[in-house]
Amino acid sequence: MTRFLSILLLIASAASANAANWPWQDSPVEQADYCKGFVASGLSSSQSAGTSRTALWLAWNYLLRSTSVGKSYESDEFHAGQAQFTTLLDSADVTSILSDTDGTCGLGRSGRQITGW
Repeated sequence: MTRFLSILLLIASAASANAANWPWQDSPVEQADYCKGFVASGLSSSQSAGTSRTALWLAWNYLLRSTSVGKSYESDEFHAGQAQFTTLLDSADVTSILSDTDGTCGLGRSGRQITGW
């Protein structure tokens, strides 16, 4: 009887573990060209320095590794990303922009910078 009960308990726990939504199982939908424009605009800004600039370079490296090579600088999404960073830069500094975009486009502590190979 105890064997049957333990098997039933094991099956129930395995089913609930598969139903759980773990953070690393969700792959966020990112627009690669938009992200490239956003990060490139941040790198070209003279206001980004220190750790903010390092975070932007890490994000740029992540984007280059995880996307295909092409002429993304000609796309509308690329220009939209550039415009978004420029617009945000008018109202805030680079550090606050990067903290607001934490986890997107390879920025912040999302873990994808390391596992995005």
